[in-house]
Amino acid sequence: MAVLAFLSLWYKKPISAIVALVFLGFIVERIIHTVYILTDDNFLIVCKGRFTREQKIAIKDITVVEGCRSFNVGRYHLLEYLLVHYGENKQSVALMPLLPDEFMECLEKKRRALK
Repeated sequence: MAVLAFLSLWYKKPISAIVALVFLGFIVERIIHTVYILTDDNFLIVCKGRFTREQKIAIKDITVVEGCRSFNVGRYHLLEYLLVHYGENKQSVALMPLLPDEFMECLEKKRRALK
């Protein structure tokens, strides 16, 4: 997106440059303000930026938490995330905490405490 904005400015296309910069601003805002909260009343709250509604997931409804990797280059991976499956309709949400192993451990501890 930044490349598109730069090229739009380079080729003197201000409208497409403004659109690209606004879209880039939304992406950066979403990345910076994403928060995952494990509450004391056994909910996982997912807030993905200021412009979206928070998602509240009951920890008792979580069925599977799996660590996933994508964009593999040889033995290295560029993207690591947690895929949380929950609910009767088998819904899922992808989470990208800074410390995925610690987050998964804390979530599993809360799930075991409920049983």
